[in-house]
Amino acid sequence: MNHRSIGLLILFIVLSCPSWTQTVPRTTAAPIRDETAAVEESRLSLAISSEGYPVTPGDIYSLSFLTGREVVTTQVLVESDYTLNLGVFGKMNGDGKRFIDMKTQVQDVVQKAYPQSMPSLTIISVGFFQVIVKGEVPQTRFVTGWGMTRLSMILADTIAPYSSVRNVQVIAKDGRIRRYDMFKAQRSGILDQDPYVRAGDTVVIARKDREIEIRGEVNSPGHYELLPTENIESVILYGRGFTHLADLSRIRIERSSLEGFRSYHADLTSAVTRFILRDGDIVTVPSKLANQQLVFIEGSLGADSAFIPEDERTLTIDGHNRVTHPFYEGDTLYDALIAIRDVISPSADLSNTIVIRKGTPDPIIVNTQLLLYEYDPARDLVLKPFDRIIIPISAFLDTETKQRIQEALRKAKQIQ
Repeated sequence: MNHRSIGLLILFIVLSCPSWTQTVPRTTAAPIRDETAAVEESRLSLAISSEGYPVTPGDIYSLSFLTGREVVTTQVLVESDYTLNLGVFGKMNGDGKRFIDMKTQVQDVVQKAYPQSMPSLTIISVGFFQVIVKGEVPQTRFVTGWGMTRLSMILADTIAPYSSVRNVQVIAKDGRIRRYDMFKAQRSGILDQDPYVRAGDTVVIARKDREIEIRGEVNSPGHYELLPTENIESVILYGRGFTHLADLSRIRIERSSLEGFRSYHADLTSAVTRFILRDGDIVTVPSKLANQQLVFIEGSLGADSAFIPEDERTLTIDGHNRVTHPFYEGDTLYDALIAIRDVISPSADLSNTIVIRKGTPDPIIVNTQLLLYEYDPARDLVLKPFDRIIIPISAFLDTETKQRIQEALRKAKQIQ
């Protein structure tokens, strides 16, 4: 066997053996390329389908038209100054224009030069640019954007604890300054406060002046930045309104300073409220339940009822129990009895309900049976804090039980 035959045999063996031919995998970078391509395709689809897509430096368009029986196709690049070089059709400026308007303008020019040429301008690739972000940020940085990048996207990973979102400046390439309020954009969906950024823009973030925290009976508690003209009334806006339990007459403001800690109160029910909030203030909208007063209802109540929580029951003697009842200003005896009617014992003597009130020497006797059967405001009684409402046990009970009840009431009156 000659040298040539031996060489061919060795080559055949090398190519046939999988362990020798399998070297470094060629698909190492494929996932990255696939992901990048998917993002680019998604952006291109969005640009094509959106009427608002702007002409952007770096965009590549495809211009096609008929000349005779031939289709002529050429690519058009949007240059850094927004110029479109259309070759024999001249140059056009796309600065500040939407692609949909630019498309109409270009096709009109071609149609006039070549009647019945059926011109068509389409996007085949979208451009990218960098935006400078500086000011009250950890460091000045360059953020990459494209034609449909909004200001909020530029700020997403840039905002620092003291960055203002209410006073964001965008300085255009020509020096024009525009100011935006990102809170209005995000909270109220005002899109003109969240514009598309453009090539050459510089975003300047100011330092926030005042930030407060809102707590309590509001629909949206949290931290909020105030504008210079906003004060305590802004709690309504930022908190998205109040809950039905909100007590607006005693808004609490907690403030710490070099002089120490202090608390203030403001009345939002007043026609004039001039309380000025400071940076770091904590505004709490209290609940009306916090201002409720109490009365005590005792006597012939069912101690085993689920209406009375275990920790609120006070069993004095058999059949005589005591519960607390919170009430609002203006509530009456009728309101209290309606609230506990499910636990009134069948042995209750409602016709001789006793009300013991501080400052009143003699007990007040009320026929609550008649009051509940046929309500009459003249028979009702407005509650006062710490009233004791005693519903005695009916007279058909045995003598020993009645004596025990009377002894319990006597002791209770002495304590009172």
